[in-house]
Amino acid sequence: MKIVGDDAQLELDIIEKENLKSDNEDDQQWLEVNIKASLVGFKAYFEASIRIDELKLFIDSINGVLDIQKGIVELSTMEEAICLRGIVDSTGNVDWTGVLTYPVGIGNKLQFRFNTDFYQLQRIKDDLTKDLLILSTDR
Repeated sequence: MKIVGDDAQLELDIIEKENLKSDNEDDQQWLEVNIKASLVGFKAYFEASIRIDELKLFIDSINGVLDIQKGIVELSTMEEAICLRGIVDSTGNVDWTGVLTYPVGIGNKLQFRFNTDFYQLQRIKDDLTKDLLILSTDR
């Protein structure tokens, strides 16, 4: 997943399931991801853990705004490695605000804000849906 905005870029690359061999359903929810951010004056790159259900909730929030072209999309993770919120305005822009934390829990926090056009939401949704479909067959 990549979000490209005005002088900003945020990427979330899914590497693999963390506990592929586990029989525990909760353990199977965890994904290893690389988070990359390139913002005016800052660059960040780190690995984090995100749950599949957190990505599904993000996709659901995108679905909720695609038809009506207004509202809020949100990705929030249990470990707070990434908190991302996009507010869709009436002019077709998405105002993104977010916080990246590394290491999770007690780490440094990078707060940011940038804008994108509304039409990136469909691509973000499609990318994440495809990635989750691939992961569902990796058992």
